[in-house]
Amino acid sequence: MKRLKWLALALAVAAALVGAAYAGWGKNLDIVDPIITGNLDMKFTGGHVASSPLVTAGLNVSDYEAQVSVGNLYPGSLLYFDLRAENTGTIPVKLANAELILNPANDAVWNYTRATCYVLFDTDGPGPAPPQFRLVQIYGPFANLAQNLTSRLSDVVFKPGGWITFDAPEGTDLNEDGVVNEEDQNCITLWLDRNAPNDTTEGKNVSFTLRLNWKQFNK
Repeated sequence: MKRLKWLALALAVAAALVGAAYAGWGKNLDIVDPIITGNLDMKFTGGHVASSPLVTAGLNVSDYEAQVSVGNLYPGSLLYFDLRAENTGTIPVKLANAELILNPANDAVWNYTRATCYVLFDTDGPGPAPPQFRLVQIYGPFANLAQNLTSRLSDVVFKPGGWITFDAPEGTDLNEDGVVNEEDQNCITLWLDRNAPNDTTEGKNVSFTLRLNWKQFNK
């Protein structure tokens, strides 16, 4: 009988020790699930620029901004440039805001520079949604372009593969008033007003930077 009592006591102690060890192990056990974050990457993928005879123009495009240089301007001269941005990331994005940086900021040229901007965009790239066409501004002050881009495009959600372009086909025809042919109206067109004073605008060399800032879209 004594043997049975000692055996029962030993089993009870062993069970208690195992329970304590299990509790201690459980207390220090962390269950780790992998957290996969999305990649926000809406960026420029290309563009080109053209201008009136005698006017020089250059375009430098990086991932998130485009720098345009213009030289030998004169009243009535024209410039158009196109850009394309694409959502190469893994999450939907929206336009947070556009920025336009003029250089020199206070040059008289900007007071007489007008712009018309049309865009073509596809919210899901290869998906079923068709491309959409939208007017941003027509013959308005160029200095207002960033504000108008923000207000006209901030509602658009670009899924991965979605894109937006200001592209105009090669050979786009600009008439004497700086208006693009109807079939080519998906570009940014600039022109120096024909009534701009020669003494403060002619022969000028200026530049500007257009930056598009994107943010993650949350439903």
